[in-house]
Amino acid sequence: MKQDQQHRQERILNSLKELGQVEPSPFLYAKILHRIEMRKKKGYAISEKVVWKTSFSFCILLIVNIVSLYVFNPAESTISEERTTTSATEEDNLIADNYYFTYSE
Repeated sequence: MKQDQQHRQERILNSLKELGQVEPSPFLYAKILHRIEMRKKKGYAISEKVVWKTSFSFCILLIVNIVSLYVFNPAESTISEERTTTSATEEDNLIADNYYFTYSE
């Protein structure tokens, strides 16, 4: 049984030695060169429609950011007024209460 397996393995390995180098199709190299040339000529152009959609999306995003900046951020004058009315320790206590920290002086 072992001899049969060894003989079979040797036969398979020897058959690999008999194989020659495979020759490519004579037109393969020409096909590859043709495809390379076509890509160089064609390039990677993006359609005008995609460019317009992308620029429109960026403009909308910019407008939303600017609007949110003015809506969600109070004016500078209201911030300074709030800081003068509350002291630093009161602000620290408010932050500590909101985040469940214990604050001791």
